[in-house]
Amino acid sequence: MTRPLERGAIFPLDLPNGWGSFVIPPNEVKTFHGTRNVPEDISLVNIYPHCHLLGKSWEIFATTSNNDTIKLIKIEDWDFNWQGAYTFDKLKKIPAGSTLHVIATYDNT
Repeated sequence: MTRPLERGAIFPLDLPNGWGSFVIPPNEVKTFHGTRNVPEDISLVNIYPHCHLLGKSWEIFATTSNNDTIKLIKIEDWDFNWQGAYTFDKLKKIPAGSTLHVIATYDNT
């Protein structure tokens, strides 16, 4: 069976207050939580966390309409060299009506 493959991203635009809220003042550690609604069933092949040298941690998961949590990735001690694709062993099925959550912490100290 052939399926279409689409790419998508969660950017600071997806933060509750948009791009303007993506500010990390000097000498602060700040956490951002972006979300994206999933309007139809999807299967994730991989994800690409990206945050350069200020990155401290990442967590990406989905919550379903039944309040189940689908864990995707959790990195508690980010390293700049880890930017790139994290490919799943099996497709991660995310049902329609779910919400993808991206929580990233940055350290600007």
